[in-house]
Amino acid sequence: MPDQSRMPVPGAGTVAEAVIAEAGETVRAVLARESRRVRRAGRKARAARRALADRARRAERRADHRRTEEQRRQFRAGKARRELLEHARRLREASGGSILECFRTVRDPRDPRGVRYALASVLALVTAAMLAGCETLAGIIAWIRHAPREELEALGCRAAPCGRTVTRILSLVSPRALSRAVGAWLARAEQKGPVTFPVAGPALLPQVTCDGKEVRGARRPDGTNLFLLSAALTGAARRAASGAIVLADREIPAKTNEIPEIGPMLLELGAWFPLAGHVITADALHTQDKFTGTVCEKLLAHYVLTLLAYSLTRRFGAG
Repeated sequence: MPDQSRMPVPGAGTVAEAVIAEAGETVRAVLARESRRVRRAGRKARAARRALADRARRAERRADHRRTEEQRRQFRAGKARRELLEHARRLREASGGSILECFRTVRDPRDPRGVRYALASVLALVTAAMLAGCETLAGIIAWIRHAPREELEALGCRAAPCGRTVTRILSLVSPRALSRAVGAWLARAEQKGPVTFPVAGPALLPQVTCDGKEVRGARRPDGTNLFLLSAALTGAARRAASGAIVLADREIPAKTNEIPEIGPMLLELGAWFPLAGHVITADALHTQDKFTGTVCEKLLAHYVLTLLAYSLTRRFGAG
């Protein structure tokens, strides 16, 4: 019996070899899966590094672009500021005074107690913003908020007024008073006195052009468009080489036209800018006896009017 217990079992070697072979296959499969996992992890890590490097490069390009744009904005702002200052210098030389002197003649409607910003300084800042290209109230307020300190000090402000202050002042100031002050200030620079007669020979007479236009972007409280009738000094009457300046203007009411407004406007202008000897031009709407009488008898000026065919027929007949 002992010898029989040590006898080999039939088929035992084949089973052990099969188990060993299966274990080897399992190990190889595990190693293959681990190898594939490691390769995938490596590829993902390399892709993550590449993505991180790409993001860093894009961020650097964006930062460079922002720096370049900021430099361009600063350059444009500096150029615009220099142009504005040069334009202000030319205006000062042409007018014989500063813009603050112009706005000091406008009555301040605010209570003088607690006033921190002079009316003339705020109006001068608004004018500077508009000369810099700002056309909306939000743009004007933003320009004033970021105005350089030297410009604020030049216009009489130690600090920039807030948007509420600017909006409140603009809502309180009378448009007629402001227009009159600006027109009188500009007229003083062009003042030459009445035209004297007789003259030695043919000469161009100074010209004042009257015309009405719709104000772009302006609306009345009732939603209707705003129209202004203006009187502008043009041509040889100006000291400047070209262009025109508006000396006076009037709002045309919604339910009327230019006819009842042109006479009072010219009479008001004549109070600080003598129109004697000037040639006043207007369109065909003003071919009225009352207008020509005002020009010739009250202002001692001349007129040139546009006549339409139906006006000639109505006044002088078909022949």
